[in-house]
Amino acid sequence: MIIDSLNNISKYTALHPLFPKAFEYIQNLDIKNLKIGTFPIQNQYIFAIINKSDMGAIENTYLEAHNQYIDIQVPFFKTEKYGWAPRFLLKNPLAKYDELEDIQYFKDQYSLT
Repeated sequence: MIIDSLNNISKYTALHPLFPKAFEYIQNLDIKNLKIGTFPIQNQYIFAIINKSDMGAIENTYLEAHNQYIDIQVPFFKTEKYGWAPRFLLKNPLAKYDELEDIQYFKDQYSLT
C-alpha cells in the first residue's frame, strides 16, 4: 500500500507499466464536474470508478484485498483514513473471494493512517 499526495505521483509511474496512463487520467480529471460512474481508460485493463460515499465509522469497516486489479483510491473532497495490514496477515475472511468483483473483505487487525 502506498499512501501519498498526488504531488508525488511521478515517483510511482515506474512501478507498473499501466500506472502512467492511470495517473494521467487522474491528473486530468475536472474535479469540479466529476460524473458518477465507471469509465474505461484503456480497454479492460484500466478503468475509473467515480463515486461519492459517506465515510462510515472506522469500527464498521473492513479490510479489502484484490487479486487482479490494483486499486488506486483518490479522495478529492474529504479526508479519509485507511486501515491496512500486510496481505499475508489476513486470516479472517468475511466471505469467499468474489472473482467477478475482484474483492475479498477481511475482519482482521489493522494499522491506521
